[in-house]
Amino acid sequence: MILAIAILHEKNFKYKDSLEKYREALLIAEENKDMRYINNIHERIDSLEKQVEKYAEGK
Repeated sequence: MILAIAILHEKNFKYKDSLEKYREALLIAEENKDMRYINNIHERIDSLEKQVEKYAEGK
């Protein structure tokens, strides 16, 4: 459910909220030792952080 919320925030360009939810989902995935989700979420977090940096540079 948290992962779905993160994706919805991302689609609405709420990157800060999305990053928070992805990080929360990452903690849950790490607790469950679910490597498939861990790797996927890490990639999404990295991508969003780069988008936030580009946005911040543009302002």
